[in-house]
Amino acid sequence: MQIYFHYFLLIILLSILIIVNNKYRYYLGNFFSLVDKPDKKRKFHKFDTPLIGSFPIIIVFLIYSQLIDTNYNYFSDILLISFALFLIGSVDDAKNISYKNKFFVTIIFLILFLSFNKEFLILKISFETIFFEKKLIENHSIFLTVLCMVILINTFNFTDGINGLSSVIAVIWLISLMIIENKFNLHFIFLSFFIFINAIPIFNGKYFIGDSGTLFLGTLIGFETINLFNTSNNINYEQIFLIFMIPGFDMIRLIFSRLSNNNNPFLPDNNHLHHLLIRKYSLFKTLTIYSSLIIFPILIMLAFNIKIIFIIFTCSFLYVLIYKKIKKD
Repeated sequence: MQIYFHYFLLIILLSILIIVNNKYRYYLGNFFSLVDKPDKKRKFHKFDTPLIGSFPIIIVFLIYSQLIDTNYNYFSDILLISFALFLIGSVDDAKNISYKNKFFVTIIFLILFLSFNKEFLILKISFETIFFEKKLIENHSIFLTVLCMVILINTFNFTDGINGLSSVIAVIWLISLMIIENKFNLHFIFLSFFIFINAIPIFNGKYFIGDSGTLFLGTLIGFETINLFNTSNNINYEQIFLIFMIPGFDMIRLIFSRLSNNNNPFLPDNNHLHHLLIRKYSLFKTLTIYSSLIIFPILIMLAFNIKIIFIIFTCSFLYVLIYKKIKKD
């Protein structure tokens, strides 16, 4: 009963922090040099917009980590590395550091974290569809874990292009992880609820979450996923891939598209799926369509006894059709 009282207090605290963050958004943005300026080329918002959208949720999560049930003590460690990546993102938001430096520092932070927190290593490669499993030695585990985290963090970062999309995706990913584990997870419900509440001013364009927020949430979700995979017998590689698939497909398409046009694959543009959708539809419809694309394969997996590999191919085809349709229009 006490934990629910703590949740209630955290709801009140988050609400207050959101109000304060919104009221003093320009002061905070200017104080920390976290302001996104429109350039009429890639950034089409009308006014200078603070990049402080993750401030309230980080404070609440830090307090929550001290009140949490002992079954989730690992969350403090995840917050540590997530906050480290938040700092990298904040420097990038303020100074626009090169992608090479950001990659390098991110990889160094991840390696250091994993060296002292080996429980977050991916210990095996396992694909149930093809009945393949191989345990990894520690050095290989560190390499694979860092690789997967860098891919996931950047995939998530690629979704940050319209108001609130990255927050919606974070909520869907966390709830989906709980569903495929087939176990009620109050911790994931709490995280999802507060991420969504925190996103309300972001939906309205009061401020943006920025690279600092996407690196924070991407890191948090990545290590939550690894922890779940390492501790649960009800989740496999293919199911995890299914959850992250659509944003992953969009990132792969963008990289190859930029390379084919002799552009740097790591420099931003306005060719993301969500950018194409927002040009044609309202924000609500864009968020609904993008969210539905992520949810659809998970629902198919849960509703029908179909091999996941066929769902992946089907949804890949669906993604291409939707992209071609929107691009053509």
